[in-house]
Amino acid sequence: MNGGMTATERLASIQTKIARANEHINNLRTLIRGFFDTGLYLISTKYDASRRLVYYLSKVQPIPATIAPIAGDAIQNLRTALDHLAWQLFQIGTGGAIINRKVYFPIADDATKYAAYLSRLSGFRLDAITTLRTIEPYKGGKD
Repeated sequence: MNGGMTATERLASIQTKIARANEHINNLRTLIRGFFDTGLYLISTKYDASRRLVYYLSKVQPIPATIAPIAGDAIQNLRTALDHLAWQLFQIGTGGAIINRKVYFPIADDATKYAAYLSRLSGFRLDAITTLRTIEPYKGGKD
């Protein structure tokens, strides 16, 4: 993330990452839809020794190997977009005077860890910190 970029250029970078993530998500939807259309399971029947009808899975489709890396690419692009946003907020808060390579969008395991992280933020304006508090990106936080 280049500190010499303008705010407009940084926001364009964020939008590019989101657009690329959306491409991955659309590809993923197509793959998943095709996967479900193949008939994931084939259920067959047979009679056991007591002449009772037994149901069993005679065919299970493996998940296509391409699904996981495409999902990972989408997640990575969205995460990078959030980190670019955090850097932009930091640049606004410091007026671009401080280069801090450890700026990232805060996501935590729970509310306590998230609050601890936010309490250590320096360089962000109060309105940015307030907004980050309301987003609650942690397990049990807002959607």
